[in-house]
Amino acid sequence: MQKIEEKQGRFVNVDGNCYMNSSLQCLIRTKPLSFFIENYIPKDIEPENLTESLVIEYSNIVSNILSSEGKTVSGKKLKEIFGKLVPSFDGDSQQDGQEFLSFFLDYFSEGIESLKKRGKLKEKLKENSELAKNSLIEELFNGTIRTQIFCPECQSELELIDPYLWVTLSLSDITSWDFSIIVVFKDKNKKPTQYWVKSQKEFGLQDLLLELSIQSQINFNSLLLVEVNNHEIYQVITESNQLNSVTNQDYLVAYEIFIDDPNQSVTEKYIQDPSKWIQIIQKKTVKRKFGNLFFDFEIKFGFPFLIYFSETVEKDYQKGITTIIDDFNDKNTKIEITKKSKINIIWNSNISTNIVDESKEIIESSSYKLFKSTNQKKKDFTLENCIEEFLETETLSNNQGWRCSFCGKSVQAVKMIQFFELPKILVFHLKRFAIQESSISKIQSFIKFPIKLQLNSIQNENFLYEIYAVLNHHGTSFNGHYTCYCKGDEGKWFHFDDEKVNYVNEESIITSASYMLFYKRI
Repeated sequence: MQKIEEKQGRFVNVDGNCYMNSSLQCLIRTKPLSFFIENYIPKDIEPENLTESLVIEYSNIVSNILSSEGKTVSGKKLKEIFGKLVPSFDGDSQQDGQEFLSFFLDYFSEGIESLKKRGKLKEKLKENSELAKNSLIEELFNGTIRTQIFCPECQSELELIDPYLWVTLSLSDITSWDFSIIVVFKDKNKKPTQYWVKSQKEFGLQDLLLELSIQSQINFNSLLLVEVNNHEIYQVITESNQLNSVTNQDYLVAYEIFIDDPNQSVTEKYIQDPSKWIQIIQKKTVKRKFGNLFFDFEIKFGFPFLIYFSETVEKDYQKGITTIIDDFNDKNTKIEITKKSKINIIWNSNISTNIVDESKEIIESSSYKLFKSTNQKKKDFTLENCIEEFLETETLSNNQGWRCSFCGKSVQAVKMIQFFELPKILVFHLKRFAIQESSISKIQSFIKFPIKLQLNSIQNENFLYEIYAVLNHHGTSFNGHYTCYCKGDEGKWFHFDDEKVNYVNEESIITSASYMLFYKRI
């Protein structure tokens, strides 16, 4: 029986285009837009310009992604067309997903308007005068904001009504962290233990590991710190600046690892040759009911293993795997070698009790208990907080250069922003990238957002929205990767990482990586 993940269409990563793949997955899940594409765009029309070519190629992609066959789609042709329209996106350099969507929707809308003027699309739209007359993108995504500026000198009021494609929300940066780190001991008889290390932003990796070494009574050189995401090691922390991508919500694990040279740290050993380290991911098969049918699919669980091979990987590969299997006394396992640095082990239903699984009891150290009892953990930022701050009345200072157009004086005017019209599709852009002098930094604040969101407009419209897609950015401003969470037709959530697709629980879509949030009016 086909697993439910296998029915989901996915993109192959071509020339580092994860930003495009993940952005388009979110866009494809915008049902009114995809409905129009599948039902109105002719498949046999010849494009007359680049924007029409963009629409037609995107139409082909939508059909393949939304088919129930779980096709793997290449966006190479679409990327080539887009690169001609926006030369800064030509090539394989890292790009911003929000900027891509902004340009894409602009040219896509232009292409639709061009196609409306001729052929089969023009004929089809005769039956729908509203679609023929209005821009589809504006109809779905555009809202308006009313800005009022009051002058305290002449009591005049300036009112502006401006459209928006999405709402950009500023975030507050994190200046200190409370690191919660789970230590996995080499001795299987010792349960994983959670420790707390408080640090300032300038706190270095060496100091962090030294403090953890003292608390856990593990040799400093034997600790390797990693960030775990969705039961896989996302990154091995080898430099202090990597801590800039870690927030209170990140899942940090420190492994106690013995290597053949006691005078060298495992971190140094990893840096010396990462190819000698193998990540082993634990999986198990479970049954889930969807409708009247039961599907078998594999889910990841527990902590991943990290193994160091003293010789070359190729020479010790099977030996290392055999050691792991024998160690857990489980003879009915399946092994998948996905790449040299990563192996999946799928355990049978009778999983050995000594597998390292975070669902089992994790011991809380005295430092972590203190952390909880004194309630020193920072409160989460919420989407509602960000919206309130966005709409907050602001007094413009003299140095902001506002001059009243009525009395001509530079004054400390009062600025008020309100939602005038709310769109059918409401998108929030979390402004995670900030320009500081000549560099770009990423704000790693965790933003807790609701599954359902209620908003009011100035025209007394009261709308309820439900989230259906999340665009994620992982890593830093100079070394990042895009993924997304999207809600399927049966109400199930999936994590799309280029061609990798995993079924996930709804609770797991709220992470510190969220960058754009897609809500639909219900």
